[in-house]
Amino acid sequence: MTLPPFDKSIYWKEYQIETPCFRLTSLEKADMSPYLTHITGRNEILNILKGPKKNKGLLKAALPEVSKSKWYDQAIVCFTETPLFALDAFRYLSYHRWQKDWRFGIGFSKEKLVNKNVRPVLYVDSAIIAKMKELENSLPSDPEERDRNNGPRLANELILLIKPLIFPLLENEEKQGFMWEREWRYGNLGDFEFDYNDIEIICCPKEEREAIANILGDAIENINFIETWTQYDAIKKFLKSREPCWEEKIRKCEKEELDKLKIELKVELHKLTAYKEYILTLQKEENGIQEQINRLSSEIVGIERIISELIEKN
Repeated sequence: MTLPPFDKSIYWKEYQIETPCFRLTSLEKADMSPYLTHITGRNEILNILKGPKKNKGLLKAALPEVSKSKWYDQAIVCFTETPLFALDAFRYLSYHRWQKDWRFGIGFSKEKLVNKNVRPVLYVDSAIIAKMKELENSLPSDPEERDRNNGPRLANELILLIKPLIFPLLENEEKQGFMWEREWRYGNLGDFEFDYNDIEIICCPKEEREAIANILGDAIENINFIETWTQYDAIKKFLKSREPCWEEKIRKCEKEELDKLKIELKVELHKLTAYKEYILTLQKEENGIQEQINRLSSEIVGIERIISELIEKN
């Protein structure tokens, strides 16, 4: 149901999307996903799922691969909020991801991971990062001395909270950074352990499902297996096929289509106006119609009585 332009006669609540933010799907907002996915390669996903504990997997924290600064020393676990149908873009945008065959992934509920302290990355420019370095270096190195004063103590606590989530914007680089990754992080809290029951999505080729199912056991009953690259290819093919049509309609057909729509709407308007007049006429004649109904009902009763009398005589 398409939401029309603002009009006081329209009840907006009938069109409202009421889904909470972390549960929004691509059907409600095309760039949203209710999942956070850890993308990886074949051998990696098998090792992740074969955690050290029974029925548990383990994502090991590590320094970001693109980190070039000694200042950034935060071990993290990475996820992406990219919609499932667009995950395969990672292989097209990064040679490294293609080389490592990133057709594999483990998807979790975004809402559940938020409750486990997974947070979206903060993409900030180099000036902000420089100021954070300056602030951190200005703090007393002795923890006892630092904690005696509220200012340094609070500044240090804030840095510890924010630093794991920081990623440089790289706005001056040729490729303009990695915001397309839509990254979330489990930051500076150690490795990320999860139950098999926490898994909602497994991304993998069909021929790899058996090996993964053998590890997960009965837990696979509640897990959806998907092939993200087939979805991505289908979406790209559809959008590419529509491009000429959209452009032509915008350039050449817009007025023709609008004129056609205008005529159709005028016809509907005339129909509704006539229908309204008909309803008003019926409302005016309601009393007369009711009298006719009563008269006909009385006549029917009289006829039924005569029929009964004739039957009794015979």
